[in-house]
Amino acid sequence: MKKKFFCFYFYSMFFACFSQNNSSNSKIKKIIETQTYEVTSSDNKRYVYTSEINEYNYNIKGQEISNLAKTYYNKKPYRTTQTNYFYNKEDQIDYTDNFNLKDSIRYKVNYFYTSNKLVKKSAYYIINEKEINYNEKYSYDKDGKLTKSNYLYLEKYLDSYIGQRDLNALFTYNKKEQLIESDWTKSDSSYKYNRIVHFRNRKGRITKEKEYDKNGNLIKTNIYKYIFDSKNNWTILKCYEKKSLVKSIYREIEYFD
Repeated sequence: MKKKFFCFYFYSMFFACFSQNNSSNSKIKKIIETQTYEVTSSDNKRYVYTSEINEYNYNIKGQEISNLAKTYYNKKPYRTTQTNYFYNKEDQIDYTDNFNLKDSIRYKVNYFYTSNKLVKKSAYYIINEKEINYNEKYSYDKDGKLTKSNYLYLEKYLDSYIGQRDLNALFTYNKKEQLIESDWTKSDSSYKYNRIVHFRNRKGRITKEKEYDKNGNLIKTNIYKYIFDSKNNWTILKCYEKKSLVKSIYREIEYFD
């Protein structure tokens, strides 16, 4: 169960980014987002668990200024992280200040730009006698369109490679700079990470995902359905596998007057 949670935690960060990018109104002040998943027990009963609650706060420009992320494990709070965003004079994110309340760890994620294009994010910190190295790198085509990004997370005990864990993901984007593939198969072999192909509708929203193992075998297909508010921002997202509901995201959206 711990392995599944670890994978879910990092994938959920990307899914959270996807969820914000699919908001159509720049007048959003706050979003409170609750993610739940459903499982079937051995006695065929369905149970609903909360996996994460995120609170996103925005300024009048539409820039995210803070995020409070609470994750849950086995029905109990597992991690709470407060993130504050700081911008440069070009209104680009310069860095984020992050505080892990569980371990009282503060760390900084730096953003690097070339020709006003984000090319790298990086962070380094020590937690519970482990070194954490995190990097994201971005690639663009000749027209300046985002084509690929590489995510690398390395965790190891101080002065030892025993217990080293790494996540290595390659993300591919279409001509509209929308995510179309997430490939986690180069990650630590002791964990099960797969390749996911994302299908989008004309409005850019993900409507279907197909997940493959490292050998290219189809594992599952997920279907996504949305409910929208009067401003055309989605407030409920349902994820189905074989017609069974497996995950839901509920959003409370507050707008500027």
